[in-house]
Amino acid sequence: MRDTDQDRAAADWLARRDAGEWTSDDQAAFAEWLEESSANRIAFLRLDHVWSNANRLAALGGGPLRRWRRPFRGWQPTKSLVRKAAAPIVAIAMAGAAAMALFTMPTTASTGIGERRTITLADGSSLELAPLTKVRYRIDSTRRSIWIDEGEAYFDVRHDAANPFIVFAGNRRIVDVGTRFSVRTSNSDISVVVEEGEVEVSSIADKDAEVVTLRQGSMANARGAAQVIVSSNPVAVAHRLSWRDGMLAFDEARLDEVASEFNRYNRQQLVIASPKTAAMRIGGRFRATNVDGFANLLRDAYGLKVTKTDQQITVSE
Repeated sequence: MRDTDQDRAAADWLARRDAGEWTSDDQAAFAEWLEESSANRIAFLRLDHVWSNANRLAALGGGPLRRWRRPFRGWQPTKSLVRKAAAPIVAIAMAGAAAMALFTMPTTASTGIGERRTITLADGSSLELAPLTKVRYRIDSTRRSIWIDEGEAYFDVRHDAANPFIVFAGNRRIVDVGTRFSVRTSNSDISVVVEEGEVEVSSIADKDAEVVTLRQGSMANARGAAQVIVSSNPVAVAHRLSWRDGMLAFDEARLDEVASEFNRYNRQQLVIASPKTAAMRIGGRFRATNVDGFANLLRDAYGLKVTKTDQQITVSE
């Protein structure tokens, strides 16, 4: 995004905020725009700083300023004027340290292969990361936001009706007040599993898209901008969350998908050598870190050829 585009976008956000019709959807979209780049945050902070100073000057009642106020009585800044003024104003204005603190960078957390991590958040909620997961979060008295950039996270959310807990994953927004659920993102695929309570899943890009409500024992899957597919299956939900106990559970899953899950927990990677082998269906519950035992099962129970090195296990017909 070029500087002039950032200035115009910042001016537009400022005008919308000051118009008095600011909604929770506006706040969420604004937060996403701020997170896109530090340049976006700086552009908005500078313009907001200058505009706040201008309002304070206008509020002064005495002295030489009095004669300048009369011709502009009742005047209100328009979006057009704010946009036009943005570039030169931003070029000369500097936001103070206090204003910069309002948009501090979110805290980041991540896990590696086979690593799980539990984080207690400032509001008393907890965040549990599956292996190979990257998240950002900002929790305070007015905002509870999590961004899942990669992987899967399980949330045990403390109830606060006045301050919803919002998870952003791909182009989806998951809103919760107090419940237990997990969110996973992989490329453009998003999945949400609700263990207790309920959450709302909506599109960030399309405000007119249907908001889907998920209740206890249900899950949803979406790919890109496609419609959210919802299913209610408590057994499947339990399988999907078995990673929290160090287990992997499958119900007639493709072998290549099973291998992908094992590879999140083991440095000795499972490689499926042919499309035919990859399409085999596997069911069962397995220790996530016991890839060697799983490979032996494929050899002994399915008659597959298994070749092992220190770095990988190759499975073929």
